[in-house]
Parts: sequence; C-alpha cells; structure tokens
Amino acid sequence: MGSTMQNERPDPKHTKHTNTTKQNFVYLLRKLRLLQLVDNLRYLIELKNTRRINSDFKKTQPGFIFPPSFLSYDAYSHTNWPVYYYTGKAHAKYIAQLIKDNLDEQLPVICEWGCGPARIIR
Repeated sequence: MGSTMQNERPDPKHTKHTNTTKQNFVYLLRKLRLLQLVDNLRYLIELKNTRRINSDFKKTQPGFIFPPSFLSYDAYSHTNWPVYYYTGKAHAKYIAQLIKDNLDEQLPVICEWGCGPARIIR
C-alpha cells in the first residue's frame, strides 16, 4: 500500500529486548491482578488525548456512525476516529482492487471475520 513502514526493518536486538521487557511487565501486572486496571487507565488516557480530534472529525462526517470507543480500543488499542475512518477506507479500497484483479467478473462472497468494529466493511 505504499507505506514506508513496510520497507523498514527494526533492529532485532532492540525488538527482542523491548518485547521481553514488555512481556515481563505485563506478566507482573497480571500476577498482581492489576492488568485490567492499567488497561482501563490507558483507555481513559486515550479517550482524553483524542477527545478534541474526534469531536472535530465527527463534524466532518455527520452521516458516519462510529463504533463504541471501548470496542475500538479493545480491537485497535486506540480511539482515534480519523485513523479508524481513513485506514478502513484504504484497506477496503485495497481489498476491492485485489478482488477486481483476481476474480473473473464473479460476484464475490465476502466473509468478514474481523475485529468487531467493522472498520473495513463500513
């Protein structure tokens, strides 16, 4: 899809250390029975940080129904409506092009097994 991120390769040593550190931290939170509390706090911080951009964006898309924020956060770890909207459109366009390029004018059956908030099929 033309993303420069596809061509970038993370340093395996840094990635391994970061993943191990994060896994250890999550393990500790789980053992202390604090993981849900921390995740809820992260969700509330995300809501606060995206409140203005989401409010402004909703005004530009009056007919679009956004998913509940908790569902978006659970599926994507964010509640940023412009990101939700534009990545959904880009991925839908990409999938439509794949279908067009690879099916001989058949009417495809689309089985959406995705994330819950239906970002692509919307």
